Amino acid sequence: NVGTNSPTYTNASLINNDQVKCIMTSNLPGVTGNPATSNTIGMQVNAVPSATITPTGPTTYCSGTNALVLTANSGTGLTYQWKKGTANINNATNINYTPTAAGTFTYKVLVTNSSGCTKLSPGISVTVNPLPAAGITASGPLNICAGDSVVLTANSGTGLTYQWKKGTNVISGATGQTYTAKTAGSYKVLVAN
Repeated sequence: NVGTNSPTYTNASLINNDQVKCIMTSNLPGVTGNPATSNTIGMQVNAVPSATITPTGPTTYCSGTNALVLTANSGTGLTYQWKKGTANINNATNINYTPTAAGTFTYKVLVTNSSGCTKLSPGISVTVNPLPAAGITASGPLNICAGDSVVLTANSGTGLTYQWKKGTNVISGATGQTYTAKTAGSYKVLVAN
């Protein structure tokens, strides 16, 4: 016997093929068919899928490098919905997901099997650092005469480092925010945070 002498019965521990029926007994005298037995209901209890995430790559990286791929567990008939925090990520329904949002967020995946049962994975914390700005301003005209120069200034910012280049070649020792250009060429600055 199970239940609490109530017209309803709830049990979250039922397993597949359990049989449930109710026997009703009246306390009135002279009732025929007392006790009465209900029909038997066979339970179909579907398995809950696994839900895990495997990161491939570092979980902290710079924006635009796509250094990390999150992969959910595979299985027959599974579907996926990736989440950032508690919110669904639009169109993120593949087995793999690459986080691109700058900042630190927790990613999870909701796995659904062919029976409609779902499970939410544990979260993976991912930090995508934003790229620094990189720009150059000139202190004067870029058309100069032989023997003249122009000072090139990269953008400023906290914790930034610089490496100047002429064309594709690194200019040795040119690691300050400014560079004095004395020869014709195409100048660039690599800015790192």
